[in-house]
Amino acid sequence: MRLLQTGFVAGALGLLLVMVAGCGPAAQPAASPEGQPSAQAPQIKRGGAIRYAQNGDPPTFDVHASSLGILTNQTRATHSRLTRYDYGKERGSLLVVPDLAERWEVSPDAKTWTFYLRKGVKFHNVAPANGRELVAEDIKYSFDRIRGPAPSIWTGQYSFIESIEVADKYTVRFQLKQPSASALYRFTDGEAAWIVGRDVLEGLAANYGKTHKSLVGTGPFMADAYDRGVALKYKRNPDFFGSGVSGTPYVDEVEVLIINDAAARLAAFLSKQIDYFSVPLADLERVKSSVPGGQIIENKGTNTLSGVVVNVSKPPFDNVKVRQALKHGVNQQRIIDDLFKGAGSWNGFMPGGLSSWAMPQEEVKQLYRHDPEKAKQLLAEAGYSGGFKGDLLVFSQYSQVYIDVAEFLVADLKKVGIDLAVKLEPVAAGRKAVEEGNFALNNSAQITGLEPDEFVKDGLVPGGSRNFGRLNDSKINDLAARQSVLVDAKERRKIVDEIARQVAEVVPFVPIPNQWSYNAAQPYVKNYFPDNVATDEPIETFIWLDK
Repeated sequence: MRLLQTGFVAGALGLLLVMVAGCGPAAQPAASPEGQPSAQAPQIKRGGAIRYAQNGDPPTFDVHASSLGILTNQTRATHSRLTRYDYGKERGSLLVVPDLAERWEVSPDAKTWTFYLRKGVKFHNVAPANGRELVAEDIKYSFDRIRGPAPSIWTGQYSFIESIEVADKYTVRFQLKQPSASALYRFTDGEAAWIVGRDVLEGLAANYGKTHKSLVGTGPFMADAYDRGVALKYKRNPDFFGSGVSGTPYVDEVEVLIINDAAARLAAFLSKQIDYFSVPLADLERVKSSVPGGQIIENKGTNTLSGVVVNVSKPPFDNVKVRQALKHGVNQQRIIDDLFKGAGSWNGFMPGGLSSWAMPQEEVKQLYRHDPEKAKQLLAEAGYSGGFKGDLLVFSQYSQVYIDVAEFLVADLKKVGIDLAVKLEPVAAGRKAVEEGNFALNNSAQITGLEPDEFVKDGLVPGGSRNFGRLNDSKINDLAARQSVLVDAKERRKIVDEIARQVAEVVPFVPIPNQWSYNAAQPYVKNYFPDNVATDEPIETFIWLDK
């Protein structure tokens, strides 16, 4: 007898599996804010166009070849997954709900996952898919590609899958090598788990990923036009299956403007050229006073690990004492007080927004305490009593905050003898250099995730797609393997904490504080629930415009 999955929550204790014994049809998820409005709610208005801005062109249109938000902003509009996160006011609770799969089952030993697909789901009605029906073979093909070699960057994250079997036209079965604490998250991953069609990739051949016409999926919108450096445009998919909410999407068009400059994005919002955006702290009061009736949403948590990744294969950073000197040379509190104007919090290895896994602030402050004299002592012990010079790579056309923080890092570290020059590179070239190991230090958003394996196995273990520091620490490798198969969240938390302490000891990464963020939306934007945790969810599917 199998255990039938009827609802899952990724929240206070990680991925909490709510299981009901049986073999009948799955119960439907409880109604959520993304559903149809109640009798008291305003009547949804259909039509119109959503416009928002991002700060760069996608580096690729291959949905499995990059984790950058400037790509996933596109794939969330055009593609679907087996499962997704619920949308609405309680979005941060990370309730997993059906997407392409209408239900799923997990065997008692947690090694066999069976997904039952919705029938009648269609790919976009453009060549080469031409509106054909989605079938189980598409799921197998997509996950074989995801866990395969390049161009997929996700091979290591999906190595827990032993085999994939097409049981029938609408049923696909995953056999795992061992129980995986992160399996459901991997099937729901808004960076990686997008479903594609073999005919689309083979039809475009060598051009797949090089053109916006690669964005052919089963999602709510269809790629319409792309003017590099200007905008990407999408039109409503009239055949969209609804993802459990009939009538979606509510708008006819989505336009993603490419606006690299933060001041230009602010001007675009104030002039109503865009409907919502992430507000820099310095501009918050201006936005409040300039947009009567505008919506301001505050996010104090984040699921993004930001800071300086250290390439431990590059001298002098192959010396752990030099890396420890970096850690003690950085003053997180000064960044919070002087740059963030108090609107921030300390970060350790696990981001503070993931409250189930993040360490208490007091322990983080102790592990990463600012101690310039200790930093100087460590440098002397490493043979660098006179200090040294180096480069700090920061991406331009990505996020101004990392450039601003870099100035603070440079000033702090110069006081202890580490004289760094900020090296600005366009995001595409800079990210390529980091992925290939052609850097020493890089200050940026490093990992965004929802559960420990994304940070631990992806970011710390050899072969991990985001182990940019080239770390190979035997203790971390062992702990990473142990936590990955633990379904007891309390026991897993103990090991994750131990990993975080070891990270602070070997320092492949120097965290920077989390700046609280603010999103603003025009008064007419309805059902808008931005979130700093589930950031890759298709919010444009559920937004409507009251104008």
